[in-house]
Amino acid sequence: MIDLEKIDKTFKDYVNKFDLNNVTIKRKYNHTLRVKDNCKYIANALNFSLEDTNLLILIGYLHDIGRFKQIEIYNSTKDGIVNHADLGVEILFKDNLIRNFIEDNKYDDVIYKAIKYHNKLNLNYELTPKEELFCKAIKDADKLDLLYIAAYYDNIKDFYRLPYVEGTKLNPKVKEDFDSHRLVDLRNRKTAIDKLASILAFIYDLNINESKLLISEKLINDIINTFIITYNVKDTSECLYLKDNIVKYLNNT
Repeated sequence: MIDLEKIDKTFKDYVNKFDLNNVTIKRKYNHTLRVKDNCKYIANALNFSLEDTNLLILIGYLHDIGRFKQIEIYNSTKDGIVNHADLGVEILFKDNLIRNFIEDNKYDDVIYKAIKYHNKLNLNYELTPKEELFCKAIKDADKLDLLYIAAYYDNIKDFYRLPYVEGTKLNPKVKEDFDSHRLVDLRNRKTAIDKLASILAFIYDLNINESKLLISEKLINDIINTFIITYNVKDTSECLYLKDNIVKYLNNT
């Protein structure tokens, strides 16, 4: 049995061990709560059984469990230092934290793989049909919130904090990824506009059609307008280029 009340309390008790005055930890905590809500939406849209709905919500709670130790130990969310998804499954399954959330181990394979692979570039792994569906669902739930943050996050300048020049032209390699409807290779980001392209490209990586239904033109406009205001962008031609291509893509899917 998957007890969501117990899971919610266990998750909050775990996070309360960390410094919630740390804005990054607090942000990841709030992100997790929104992602688990996105999981519920996706599960309902796909007509999941109650058991599978609760399983996906559990995965939503746990998908970023590694973030808190990552931030505490390394004061960073850069996965090049330590991958938060790999750290998460280590904490859950090596340290056996998972049994605090759910006693039954029959869901362990789905939970493990969904969390471990939720931030990986692709799903080229050996997965059962159910494991693949849950991996796709949590990836979508996560990216939907990243798009929300890009548009509406209160401390947006912190979200858009970049080690890039404030150029308004796309790096050709970033443009190639974007035009090919794939995730942007983050190593190729050079300018601020490259960051915007990499965020909007999350839409290309949504796996489930019901997830795409949550992407409105208003949301796209709000992401772009927030970016323009944050960087005081004067030449918006590249922003409009990105928007036009995303809208065309959504209209054709």
